[in-house]
Amino acid sequence: MTDKIGQSIRMPGTTCPVCARRLSGATGYDNADDDAVPVPGDVTVCAYCRSFLMFTATLDVRLLTLEEIAELDAHTRHAMIELREQLRTIE
Repeated sequence: MTDKIGQSIRMPGTTCPVCARRLSGATGYDNADDDAVPVPGDVTVCAYCRSFLMFTATLDVRLLTLEEIAELDAHTRHAMIELREQLRTIE
């Protein structure tokens, strides 16, 4: 299976806790047929500083701990690392 970028949506917005940039959208990753609407517990990568984040119950984001990153299933962890690398190329 090839990972692919899915649909993008606009969101009310939140702020990255690492770089303080405003995050006002989400893009699905790994399955172009899925929508990009995040739910609490979903993980993401900041498009600006490339930090690994998790959506909270209020759909704000918080930084993932190293322990949480290690506990991600291998496919999700690989997809996040791959996305982080792709973001580096569009700086």
